[in-house]
Amino acid sequence: MTIEPSAVPALHFKENPCYDGFMGKAVDDLMDKFIEDYNLLFNVPADKATKGLCNLYKNEHPNDFKKPEWSIEKHRKRFMDWISRQRPETLELLNK
Repeated sequence: MTIEPSAVPALHFKENPCYDGFMGKAVDDLMDKFIEDYNLLFNVPADKATKGLCNLYKNEHPNDFKKPEWSIEKHRKRFMDWISRQRPETLELLNK
């Protein structure tokens, strides 16, 4: 049995709005939820979580993000330890 190439639909993930829209939005929503929860639980003005800080943390700890997730249970302690070791200049720059 031979299958004609024209009979097989091409997969174009970049053109599929469900793929791009869902995956990007889901990750952003998880990060937003983490930021909201973290800032509510730890009301320390100098150590507020922001998208800039979360993205830097994620880039510096890729092994913590094998799956695109942001959970307060998994990342709270590690993020808190990480943010306390950052220079004030770095925090100020990324909090803008």
